[in-house]
Amino acid sequence: AEAFVRSDTAFREELIAHQKSKRIIQKDWHPGCTAVTALIVRNKLFVANAGDCRAILSRAGKPFPVTRDHVASCPKERERVIKEGAEVRWQIDTWRVGAAALQVTRSIGDDDLKPAVTALPEITETDLTADDEFLGHG
Repeated sequence: AEAFVRSDTAFREELIAHQKSKRIIQKDWHPGCTAVTALIVRNKLFVANAGDCRAILSRAGKPFPVTRDHVASCPKERERVIKEGAEVRWQIDTWRVGAAALQVTRSIGDDDLKPAVTALPEITETDLTADDEFLGHG
């Protein structure tokens, strides 16, 4: 979890440095990205996810999701974001966060929506079995 938060801080610091070096004055430019990473320790699969990236394990030839999307349409995520003080509203076809109308509720960057849109990932732990073949993520 700490690596995601550190990446978020570094991303935002680098963006500010880039803007200053190029003399960019663009107040409403707040790029961001989502992230997923996996680690296997013995027979355990740990997956950290922030945003709408996905990790899916192939178990006995069938998809076995090990992440869930962090989006404003998820009631639990929407409630968390609202508690952090961000505006969430229905727009076009789904729930969205802030003036940027962001769908994701966790990301690296998107500094205009911090702390509500957090870089803190959700971490899952899955016991691996002989039926597990590979992990796809992106």
